[in-house]
Amino acid sequence: MPLDFQFTNLLSATALKSVQWSEGPIILVIDGLDECGNETDRKVLMKALSKGFSDLPSFLRVVLVSRPEFDIEDTLTAHPAVYSYSLDIGSVTTREDISEFLRYRFSEIRETTKRPHLPPDWPGRDRISALMESAGGLFVWASTACLYIESYAPDYRLNELITHQSAVTTSGPFANLDRLYKTGLQSAGSWGDSLFRTDCCNILGAILCVKTPLSYSAIDSLLALPRPCLWSISRLGCVLRGGETEVVRILHPSFHDYLSKRCSAEPWSINLELHNETLAVHCVEFLDNTLRQNICGLTLPHPVGKETLPEAVSYACKFWVEHVCLISHSADTIGDQIYEFLGRHLLHWMEALAVIKSHNTTIRSLQNLLEWLQKLLPKHTALLQIVYDGHRFAQYFANTIGEHPLLLYMSALPFTPANTSIYERFDHKGLPKVICGVEKLWPRQLQLFQHNHSVNSVTYSPDGSNIVFGSGDKTIRVWDASTGVEVLPPLRGHDGPVHSVALSPDGSKIVSGGDSTIRVWDASTGVEMLPPLQGHNADGRVSSTSVAFSPDGSKIVSGCQDSAIRVWDARIGVEVLPPMRGHDSRVNAVVFSPDGSKIVSGSTDKTIRVWDATTGLEMLPPLRGHDGIVISVSVSSDGSKIVSGSNDKAIRVWDASTGVQMLHPMYAHSYHPVFSVAFSPDGSKIVSGARDKGIAVVDLNTGVRALPHLRGHDGYVMSVAFSPDGSKIVSGSDDKTIRVWDAHAGVEDPEPLQGHYDLINSVDFSPDGSKIVSGGYFTARVWDASTGVQMFPPLRHDHNVLSVAFSLDGSKIASGSDDTTVRVWDANTGTQLFPPFQSNSGSVSCVAFSPDGSKIVSGTRNNTIHVWDVNVGTETLPSLRGHDTSVWLHSVAFSPDGSKIISASDQIIRVRDASTGVEMLPPLRGHDGPVGTVAFSPDGSKIVSGGDNTIRVWDTITGVEVLPPLRGHDGSVTYAAFSLDGSKIMSGSWDNTIRVWDVSTGAEMAPTQITHQADDEISASKRDCPIVSLHQGWFTDLLTGRCLGKLPVGSSYYGWRVWGSYCVGWTAEHELVILRFAVGA
Repeated sequence: MPLDFQFTNLLSATALKSVQWSEGPIILVIDGLDECGNETDRKVLMKALSKGFSDLPSFLRVVLVSRPEFDIEDTLTAHPAVYSYSLDIGSVTTREDISEFLRYRFSEIRETTKRPHLPPDWPGRDRISALMESAGGLFVWASTACLYIESYAPDYRLNELITHQSAVTTSGPFANLDRLYKTGLQSAGSWGDSLFRTDCCNILGAILCVKTPLSYSAIDSLLALPRPCLWSISRLGCVLRGGETEVVRILHPSFHDYLSKRCSAEPWSINLELHNETLAVHCVEFLDNTLRQNICGLTLPHPVGKETLPEAVSYACKFWVEHVCLISHSADTIGDQIYEFLGRHLLHWMEALAVIKSHNTTIRSLQNLLEWLQKLLPKHTALLQIVYDGHRFAQYFANTIGEHPLLLYMSALPFTPANTSIYERFDHKGLPKVICGVEKLWPRQLQLFQHNHSVNSVTYSPDGSNIVFGSGDKTIRVWDASTGVEVLPPLRGHDGPVHSVALSPDGSKIVSGGDSTIRVWDASTGVEMLPPLQGHNADGRVSSTSVAFSPDGSKIVSGCQDSAIRVWDARIGVEVLPPMRGHDSRVNAVVFSPDGSKIVSGSTDKTIRVWDATTGLEMLPPLRGHDGIVISVSVSSDGSKIVSGSNDKAIRVWDASTGVQMLHPMYAHSYHPVFSVAFSPDGSKIVSGARDKGIAVVDLNTGVRALPHLRGHDGYVMSVAFSPDGSKIVSGSDDKTIRVWDAHAGVEDPEPLQGHYDLINSVDFSPDGSKIVSGGYFTARVWDASTGVQMFPPLRHDHNVLSVAFSLDGSKIASGSDDTTVRVWDANTGTQLFPPFQSNSGSVSCVAFSPDGSKIVSGTRNNTIHVWDVNVGTETLPSLRGHDTSVWLHSVAFSPDGSKIISASDQIIRVRDASTGVEMLPPLRGHDGPVGTVAFSPDGSKIVSGGDNTIRVWDTITGVEVLPPLRGHDGSVTYAAFSLDGSKIMSGSWDNTIRVWDVSTGAEMAPTQITHQADDEISASKRDCPIVSLHQGWFTDLLTGRCLGKLPVGSSYYGWRVWGSYCVGWTAEHELVILRFAVGA
């Protein structure tokens, strides 16, 4: 939870109102503010304190105590609510307090059982007085002196300290303290001994440079010293805190300053830059010798429990990059070392951080390392490339890696583009192989952030560090733009979906519109800064649809379903103008011009209007041209242009001064409604999101695409925005995701994957598994299963191909189409063997060969069955009817001996004589919904069917169900088949799972229960039981029960087919993915 959020919420009047003692004055003391890290570490704390003082309740006072550090003084003394006092450390009161402290500490030293030789009045008033004078008003001096005296021969050290301090007359605020530190260090050992000096300096340097304190054992591990560090510094108890199992800390920040700034001539002087570089090198060397794959012995798919890493490993993983990035001089040597380390352990390092739930550190570290390399080692191209690829990998697969560390190897790496340094270095034979379906280069999508509800509005903070979005779950969320980590808890207050969010130009406020209210939030704390702004509709029956800040942040404009536009004072929440009325219907979008002089609005009345932001009067006649609702508007950064998006599918650009259209309408989304438009920061490009689930980027000067169409969302794209520097695009969708895209025009784009141009409708394997045929937009395509390459040009129909099937000998392919034909092709050449078989009864929805390949049975969308002679192309029977014509035929099949035909359509299965067409059994009834698939057992005695969420098994002689319904799928069953020996059933479903069932019992089989035929039998029939199963995205080896991997988070597949160890899936983006698994090992 952010510090500023804690400060504001825990110390607010609201939080304390129920506490009885809050009625009187409360004093909160924060001592040692200067000890809260360095200036960088304190930045967030100082911001929280500075900003929070003004919001504290009147009964609360805060006392801060600190050394006069620049950042602390600079931040606090300028605040009107802060009063600064310089404490007189030499005052009589301070001297008396130090004397009392010394008397107490010496009584502890005297009374310990280890000091029986000290007299009861030791050390005496005079020596206490002498020490008090030497302290110079500094408690840290007195405390350090007592530790020094206590550690060895107290009386001797006391006399030595008094004599030494009295003999030196150096002045200055730290003179006595420095002398004390010097005395303590001198007594630690022989600094003239090079071995002792080297060990102590390395250890002290590490203690000063570490980002978080470490134990002695961790320091030993990192520095790899020949002797335990405890041996060397056990006599430094006067300046160090910590035991053998505790973390080691310096006693006081002044000791850090002394070693690094005020003792340059001493042998213990510490060069922080040198020791930081040493620590960086040691961290890398230590990890190079320690990291390995599966360092914690995890097992997929079992979740990570309480596994931890050794302290030294955890520290080195988290902070080695930070230490490297502090190196400011020539870095060739460490650059080569980093290159070798990452070449061996990049994924192992990511895995280790994922184990300790710190994958976000990976993303930030690689980004920082990349920037450091670009400055110091710009010519080390190989290192730059692997770090760049590592950063892309860490971002792109963040959700997958966060789900389980081992999915780095078993999910993310197989789906990594093949022409990247990561894939080339780390891919190996034991991993799943994605044969086709992944680009060769990184795609435009950089990141995917998952939410639990629709994302209606999304934008960047002005500095680009955060992404803010409004959701259908009634909340506003603030996430880190680099990692997707929540920066604030959800902002709750709206009673309905949040339709619009915006940030003030300085990033300090968030405004949101959702129910009938507009709400203003503190962007740092998430606290509502004003009461809800209500004016559009007092009874709450209409929603505010759009909100925006003025460029100076002083005003908020809002649009609503009530057709009015209102302008509010952003500081006090009152309306500054009468409602602006002119639209005849709902106002969907509002925005200020960059100079704040105009307000632009878009409405359901199909117009855009331009208003004077000072008077509320219309400055131009309504901008007309859209034939549909205007959903989104944006103004260019120079204020000269307006862009609008509409459900008439057009994007239009207008002159903001005259209202004249500047370009022809742009249809960047293939005639889909446009939901969101925005200009790039430089005004040269327009980005849009639409119902086609894509994002388009158009060059405003030419009107042509500046980037390829950005696809990846599985739902409508509701909102798009550029990052402040124009390098990225963020998009929000009703698919419950936010995606971030690379907007650079000069980036090399991967070649489009070869394949279909629209949804894939059907996939089948050849009987030997060597080929795959897919049917989709106007074509069927045949793929080499081992390479993913199309074997010959597409097999063309005159309309969409709905069904494909191989003959049992693999020599022919049948395809059925919306063009009402069945076509037969040579499976080895792609040649059409016969003229099309014309059904004349509607689209052909399913096809199947007879066992001997002489006949084809086809079913149509009007529920007619045709049986064709393959060699002559004529029907062997009159058209067969009987199924409900309101539901089209989904599946047909021949029995193994070719004597029967089964068909499935509505909720029933019909069995017919293949020679006469006569029904041999009454309709088989049992399914509660349309039946999507049917098949015979190898011996022809049983029929399996699937359709609703169940699989059913029937006796072909009696038509009676031989098993209770097989339940387990969460979606409609689209595929069911028997294994070669008839003992198992494999089923596939819209729930993206593949399951295996025992035919004798109807039980779903665990992988360890499944045995398989010999390898030569595996390829004997395409109906054979698969070797791989798929359940909830997880692939399992059915021979061993071993988890083989998982689909990356965010993957969206419409269907799957399995043959042996091959899996074929097809996506919403018309792409085919072929996976091959290493099984049985």
